[in-house]
Amino acid sequence: MNVAIVCNSMAAGDEIKRVLRTFLNKHQALAKCDISIITDAGEFREKFKMQVFHLVIIDTQIEQNQGIQFACELRTYNKNFSLLFVSENPDLVYDSFLAEPVYFLNKKCLHSDMKKAIDVLERKGFFRREDSSVVWKVGVSNVCMNPRNIVYIYKEKNWLVFVTEKGKRYKFRGTISQIEKQIKPYDFVKIECGCIVNLSYVSHIKELQLYLKDGKNLYISRRNRRLVEQAFHDYKVELTKMTV
Repeated sequence: MNVAIVCNSMAAGDEIKRVLRTFLNKHQALAKCDISIITDAGEFREKFKMQVFHLVIIDTQIEQNQGIQFACELRTYNKNFSLLFVSENPDLVYDSFLAEPVYFLNKKCLHSDMKKAIDVLERKGFFRREDSSVVWKVGVSNVCMNPRNIVYIYKEKNWLVFVTEKGKRYKFRGTISQIEKQIKPYDFVKIECGCIVNLSYVSHIKELQLYLKDGKNLYISRRNRRLVEQAFHDYKVELTKMTV
């Protein structure tokens, strides 16, 4: 589970994080919970476009007291996240409805309000849902994505480009070696020095060409050819066993 706290200072973020962890302790979700504190709204905007965040906690004072508008903007990029507001001004609670928050927390009673917010999240099934996203460390970034949605990953200069089944591309600074071992257990194979492919999206292999189910073809290096063919064969065998 990927959680972000967006506020004006690390001190404020640390306090919110401390209180949040107090109430997450009883949930198994804590073991997979990665909590980031971001004090720059612009920085978080870019992170949000590239990564999956399950819970976002926003201080209404960010962006020169435009936290609610900022949250509304995030909703235009992705609606599928739970939102909590933290504010010193309880009068903003009605304005906050525009961004569809789960709860509006008053800073003056952060502890008690956080407990109420966690209770609401629990009633909504937030902690019971099956989450297939995985967090990988790539360079300085924590990449949170569902491996089943990734078709292939390729290197572009100093960037890794994650290509999804919907054709979207997400870029992170990093190297193939940083992601290769982490993603291999999810049926990925390295077809050449700068590309890793999800075997579930492979249609067939012919000589040095790997054909995806969408018709696209990718080059296999001579060095990796036998390894790729064997990996694809083993994958198909395991798939057959699962369907028998």
